[in-house]
Order: sequence, then structure tokens, then C-alpha cells
Amino acid sequence: MKIVRVILLIIILAATGLFVVASLGAKPAEQSVQNYDALVSAALSDFDTNEGNADNVNQQMVVAGWATKDLLSVIGKQNAVIIDNQVEQYRAQDITQGLLRVLVPMTGLLIAAVAVIGLTQRDRKQPPAPVPAATPAALPPVT
Repeated sequence: MKIVRVILLIIILAATGLFVVASLGAKPAEQSVQNYDALVSAALSDFDTNEGNADNVNQQMVVAGWATKDLLSVIGKQNAVIIDNQVEQYRAQDITQGLLRVLVPMTGLLIAAVAVIGLTQRDRKQPPAPVPAATPAALPPVT
């Protein structure tokens, strides 16, 4: 039974090592916070400036088109960041699910190890072997 205990301990240590290596490989994504207020303000400022210089309806329509294009580019940048964040969340979910798939067998191994150790406790609690009684030594002959 001692060999079984050693083998089971090696299996548990190897599984724990794999779990630790897998969890160390999962690093958090770097978050970049970008403020789009400056881009929106710049687009609206350009619109106000160009609208003040527009002399007729056709020029106002062109200025409004430019402002729309600028604001849509800001919205596109925001959407790109949102999509990147979602991709990172999906990756994090995949890593978490992979770690959970490892955790379930490790829990089973731990339960098995506790069971084996519990079953082999009887071997450890055996009373010590009786000490043989000392026999009197023969006396040397008297001369």
C-alpha cells in the first residue's frame, strides 16, 4: 500500500503542477481607456467653423456631410474598442473554462487520495511487535 500512496502522491503533485502552469499562462488583458470627448469636440468645432463659412445651402450640405463623416469615424473607433474588449472577454472565458475542466479531475484525485490515505491508516496504527522476553544468560563455569 505504501507504493500506491507514493504513486498517488506523485499523480496529485503532477496534476497540481499542471494546474499551476496553466493558471500562470493566463495573463489579464491590458485595458486601454480612451476618451472620445476630444474627438467629438474637434468634429463639432470643425462643423461650427465650416458652417459659419458656408454661403449657400449646397455648402451647408457638404459641411454637414463632413461633420457626419467625422462623427461616424469616432463611432467606428468606439465600436472597434468594444469588439476588442468582447474578444478579450471570450478569451478569458475560454481560459476559465479550461481551468475548471482541470479542477474537476484534480478534485477527484484529491478525494481518491484522502480515501486511500484513510483506508491505509489501519496499517500505520498497528501495535508494535511484542519484545521477546530476555532469557537469562548462562553463567560461566566456576573454576
